[in-house]
Amino acid sequence: MAVQYNKAQHKRARERLRFNLRDGDLCEYCGRPMYRKAENNFDRRTVHADHLNADLSNEPKRLIHAACNRAIVNAWVKHGPGWYATHGLTPPDDDLSEQGAGRSLPW
Repeated sequence: MAVQYNKAQHKRARERLRFNLRDGDLCEYCGRPMYRKAENNFDRRTVHADHLNADLSNEPKRLIHAACNRAIVNAWVKHGPGWYATHGLTPPDDDLSEQGAGRSLPW
């Protein structure tokens, strides 16, 4: 029987990610800086630990703003439109994501 991932493991992973966060690291979704203190983030909330590809059976792998996490609740996206703008890039043609909506993955 496989060991199931649980809330205690999620909490430890989130705390590890937050410990390693350097104030000013950029959010992979919106490209805005993230901070340990909630009041310094644009949404005034603590950063969230995000599961890659919304895979809740494994621990979270990145931090993103709470608002960004809520924007992609139904489909995981690597980078949102704000990230491309912050980095002076144009989204790839196949990137159909838009603010507030996740990009559907092919599988």
